[in-house]
Amino acid sequence: MITFSNAKIIKPGFELYIGNIHIGPGLVLLRGQNGSGKSTFLRALAGKEILTDGSLELQSQLRLGYVPQHYKEVLQPWLSGWSNLNLLRGPSYTMARRLRQMGFPLQDLRKRPKQLSGGQCQRIAVVRELHAPSDVLLLDEPFSGMDSLSAKKTWAFFLDHVMRDNRKTILIATHLLPDDAMVRREVKEIVFTRNREDRAYLEMRDTFQL
Repeated sequence: MITFSNAKIIKPGFELYIGNIHIGPGLVLLRGQNGSGKSTFLRALAGKEILTDGSLELQSQLRLGYVPQHYKEVLQPWLSGWSNLNLLRGPSYTMARRLRQMGFPLQDLRKRPKQLSGGQCQRIAVVRELHAPSDVLLLDEPFSGMDSLSAKKTWAFFLDHVMRDNRKTILIATHLLPDDAMVRREVKEIVFTRNREDRAYLEMRDTFQL
């Protein structure tokens, strides 16, 4: 579905060597220290970062969804939370129920993004993209603005979504490690490592390792 060939990205003060990698359906964690290239990798997949060398091949007519690390960028500041939630598909009470299950007070959907907490804006952006018609979903630190309980509920949401639609690919860059239940579901991972020369490399692993 997604194939990088001899790919790398060179920027001032940083080099990311992607190499040859193939990503198919399922849930994939992107792990590594800050500045190791996880966001750059996702931006390349989203078409917002240009490869310096090599190639990226996406399956024909592949539909991508993307929630960046600065998630408020994808919310319209003049719209209410409800209008932002339904911006891609039209009114959906299923999404509202999902938000409530994730600890979001539904009365707050009347508020605009600047009146909501970071975690609330984050949940709106994530739920909206998960319910949008996409084949690949790219999420950059989707738990950074959430408390531990909300993050746990959001993990459960991801798992449920993947199990119901095993054709979708979800890539999540995060420092929040899943619990044992997720490990047993054979979550794959891509590990990013940055050396002292400011060069980062990645390794694809077929099974998640604590």
